[in-house]
Amino acid sequence: MKSVVDNDLWGKTLNAIKKNIGVGAFNSWISKIKFISVDNSTLKLSVNSNFIKDAIITKYYEEILQNVQRYIPTISSIDITVCDNNLTASDLDVPGSLFAKTWKNKNAECQNSPVTLKELNKNSALDKKFTFENFVVGQPNEFAYAVAKNIATSDNSGFNPLFLYGGVGMGKTHLVQAIAWHKRNTQPSKTVIYVSAERFMYLFLKSLRLKSNINFKELFNNVDVLIIDDVQFIGGKNSTQEEFLYTFNKFIDSERQIILVANKAPSDLPGIDTTLKSRLSGGLVVDVHQTTYELRLEILKSSAKKFKIPVPQSVVEKLADSITSNIRELEGALNRLIAHAILVNRKIDTEMAKDVLSDVIVSNDHLVTLQSIQKCVCNAFAITRNELLSNTRIRTIAVARQVAMYLSKDLTGYSYAEIGKVFGNRDHSTVVHAVKIVRNKMSTDINFSNSIKDLRASL
Repeated sequence: MKSVVDNDLWGKTLNAIKKNIGVGAFNSWISKIKFISVDNSTLKLSVNSNFIKDAIITKYYEEILQNVQRYIPTISSIDITVCDNNLTASDLDVPGSLFAKTWKNKNAECQNSPVTLKELNKNSALDKKFTFENFVVGQPNEFAYAVAKNIATSDNSGFNPLFLYGGVGMGKTHLVQAIAWHKRNTQPSKTVIYVSAERFMYLFLKSLRLKSNINFKELFNNVDVLIIDDVQFIGGKNSTQEEFLYTFNKFIDSERQIILVANKAPSDLPGIDTTLKSRLSGGLVVDVHQTTYELRLEILKSSAKKFKIPVPQSVVEKLADSITSNIRELEGALNRLIAHAILVNRKIDTEMAKDVLSDVIVSNDHLVTLQSIQKCVCNAFAITRNELLSNTRIRTIAVARQVAMYLSKDLTGYSYAEIGKVFGNRDHSTVVHAVKIVRNKMSTDINFSNSIKDLRASL
């Protein structure tokens, strides 16, 4: 009976984690975890690869521990084992990951054959839509676009390495693939490789298993332009970072172009060796900023032109104003409207948009931001934002700061580290401590708990 109860509590834990980190991240990583048992104070879990284990420990260990403690307070540690026998049909499909392909071909790829350029580039096909012609330029991305265009059209741009970073759906991958397309079309003699950091890591580890790592080091000798996406995934992987640094240095020393893409600036990437961070920061580092209303408007207008169905200006303006998170969601909303209009034969207007996109528009209209949380807490505690972000330990301000951090973790999808950065560049452990303090006080002080619930409701 106990195992049934534990499984039920683990299910509740998963639901809480999904709410905190979002469906995409949950499906890619957390859904791959299998519950084994609760042994004394240890939660025992299993996954199907060391890669997934490392990623979960690096990115989600605290998230899992904090949430499981809500339902099983005695848990103080998590033990994750790797078990290939756990593989199921669903395990073969990890959205956005190399495992969607490589696990299915695991036996074939582990045969005694060296890694080749063809294998390196496998499953990394360029998207035909990601060209410079299809990229909408605006104030937030004009510098990144100018740099990318310069590298694409020049034999020696001087911008080497280029490190491009920004949030999800800001157009980073579009820009670097546009470089690859342009190089391949205008300089067919050049060898251009676009690969994810996951793919790089997988094939490097394969070469180690096959004892052909020397062959892997020579793999890039004839590559003219190397583009590596999602560099953040090598965080915490020491052996992969050493090989990555070796490859990186070879490109720089031989004056061949290397382009790197990540979700954060080099200095902010967790689990990256200090030497590698320094090398990544040594070239041109470019931030692809959040979109403005004007840029979102232009992106929608550009996308709408591709369809023969007219989209009223009022609808375009409503979408640009409501959907501010990223370009993918913005274009996805437009595609839903177009598909609905075609399949249901309904004219696109404001009412139709509200009906079809009620989930997207409502959720964005009521979006809680870290800034809105800080403002709300400052008003409730009668303090200024500068006081909230300061290092003062005055009790009222310290409690307000802890409450704001708790609400930030409870109401947004930001990580502890990201919240700490917005609260005066504090360490993630400070945020973890603040969340724990507030939760404990809420469980023992009913008045304090009601006050937090009132703040939460107002947000």
